[in-house]
Amino acid sequence: MIYGRMGADQSRTSRQIGGDELISEILRNAEAGQFRMRRSVVVPSVYHVYLNQSDHDLIRPVFKALREEARTALREGLDQQNRKTKPGKLAKVFGLEGGDAPVEYRILDTDFTIEFYPDVEGTLEPGDVEIRSELASAPAPEFDGAMTRHVTRRQGSVSYSEQPVSSAHVHPEDPDATLPISGGHLVAGGQGTAHGKLRYSEAGAQKEFLVVKDEVAIGRGGKAVWVDLRLETAADVSREHCRIRRDGAGRHFITDVSQFGTTVNGQPLIPNKETELPAKAALHLANVVTLDWEKV
Repeated sequence: MIYGRMGADQSRTSRQIGGDELISEILRNAEAGQFRMRRSVVVPSVYHVYLNQSDHDLIRPVFKALREEARTALREGLDQQNRKTKPGKLAKVFGLEGGDAPVEYRILDTDFTIEFYPDVEGTLEPGDVEIRSELASAPAPEFDGAMTRHVTRRQGSVSYSEQPVSSAHVHPEDPDATLPISGGHLVAGGQGTAHGKLRYSEAGAQKEFLVVKDEVAIGRGGKAVWVDLRLETAADVSREHCRIRRDGAGRHFITDVSQFGTTVNGQPLIPNKETELPAKAALHLANVVTLDWEKV
């Protein structure tokens, strides 16, 4: 696991953090967390961004736009690095490309994942940003070993340390967490033990998804659309269909972001508007999939 943290100095404690600053810190974390090999460089593909509760609440409406811009910046960074390592056309024509094979910059996942969380422990001041990144959503055995802990502060001080990463690590925030897995479905990453369950049927099998992150996306997913709970179902269910969020008080909220709608206990949700979830509820996605929600 790679960490990056930006502290707030006195000149900015009274103003809102900007989107450019957040994206710059993600890019800095991406550079610091590279895993270099002989023929390739693996760049972290998963980024968990932590903000002071007030900052998180203030800029939450633009999280989706921030994710897309940050993903675009990360993709552009990969392309730029790969262009630098490849010889130009003239170099090839005149045989000046050299003897070494070009190094490829790549990620292990199909796309970058960027999630935003409030600092429920109260360790971040307004304007602070802490970023924790992973090489992949599920680290592969060949990348087992020590990763760099990277801390950056506004005053310019930078510190490094080594942290072991286990190949059995199924939880991006807590490598010691032991969570049950039902129906062969992977547990989503998060900040601790499960605080919610989603039970559903897929391909004739009963499955259970444990909610351990403060915010999860649900849908069919796709190459350019990240979801935490990926459903194999009809196209009526959107690639990103709905999101469930836990606030600092432990309450849960659901937001419908789909084309064909979501209902909670039979009541249709207003699109793009948060609705508080009861402790138990039946969630119907496009009248195709039923998810039984339970707070734990």
